[in-house]
Amino acid sequence: MIPVPAFASNHGGTPPHAGARAAARGLQLPRGAESLHLEDAYVHHQLVRRIFSLFTGWGYLPLETPVLDFFDIYQPLLDDDAVQHVYRLVDRDGDLLMLRSDITLFLAKQVAVALEGMRLPVRVCYFDTILRHHDREEMSRNEFYQVGAELVGRSGARANLEVLALLNRLLEELGLVHAVVHVGSRRLLEACLPEAGADARRALRRAVLARDWPALGELFPGPAGTAARARELFSCIATPREFARDLATRRVGWPRPVTEELEQVAELVTTAAQLAPPGRFRIDLSEVGTQPYHSGLVFSVYAPGIGSAIAAGGRYDRLLGTLGRAAPAAGFSLLLRTAEPAMQARAELLPPREVTEVKDGDFVAGYRRAEQIRAGGGVAVL
Repeated sequence: MIPVPAFASNHGGTPPHAGARAAARGLQLPRGAESLHLEDAYVHHQLVRRIFSLFTGWGYLPLETPVLDFFDIYQPLLDDDAVQHVYRLVDRDGDLLMLRSDITLFLAKQVAVALEGMRLPVRVCYFDTILRHHDREEMSRNEFYQVGAELVGRSGARANLEVLALLNRLLEELGLVHAVVHVGSRRLLEACLPEAGADARRALRRAVLARDWPALGELFPGPAGTAARARELFSCIATPREFARDLATRRVGWPRPVTEELEQVAELVTTAAQLAPPGRFRIDLSEVGTQPYHSGLVFSVYAPGIGSAIAAGGRYDRLLGTLGRAAPAAGFSLLLRTAEPAMQARAELLPPREVTEVKDGDFVAGYRRAEQIRAGGGVAVL
């Protein structure tokens, strides 16, 4: 770091240390912020171009969301943990705003408002930055680049399979050959406690996500063995073949809505696995959705060497109805910069090493020669 010179005097107002601190900040970024330079930025844009081509080839057209919106619209859709991660600010009119922390939420509002007169289904994709606040003790960044795709207006197994198939193609396109998609169900969680209120369901979701089995057991005070069956159910991680083999055993003791959902999850993932490399899909019943608005199918994607999920998604059939016109929807998002270290495709996206320097004395002639080189796929500088 370049040393900052001390001030010899303070001519009225600003403390000497304040000016030095401001000068030092000029050489730094705020905690959690990120910038990309030259080669890294080149690779990032190449990746975005690849993803854009993939999504549009599947009929998903881009949609851009605002960087901020009114906080009170989204507050009922966020749990306490999510609210703590939202950056908020007050505008000149006194309205409380939030910076974009989840593109799906902002996108859902725009799509819900625009659905009147639109023919469903609608397929949209997005590429943008989100901001999530983290404590100083955490090493996570606060700024993330998110790409994603959403299928609005279609429900059922075929819609779920389309979303999973597109996710698999995205992982292939990015060279994430060892990434694994863990598939679960929010509906399964709700079916286990059909008479429970919202507070009990939130507690169940938190217990499953944290794998807090004692807390999970307290939510199943029924006959002996009920809590143990709940732990066995939500701790299940299996390949589609293993899950189907043991399905009869897993259904024992559960009401029909639970067993039906287990059967649907097994069928869905078995079909999706036929479209993907071996080991890509895994049934993980501890995946119950990290967002309050999730419903039905939910999933997360994990890659070796990366400590958190690089992608997540699922169904959110009730979300659009709270923001405008009701319509079923499903989709996913991927944190592009988070996933990059696991990409085998990154090396082939580096900028060209051969650059031709055109030194013709006549600028017009040099310009024309450089254009010929560029037309042939080369790189030329004047």
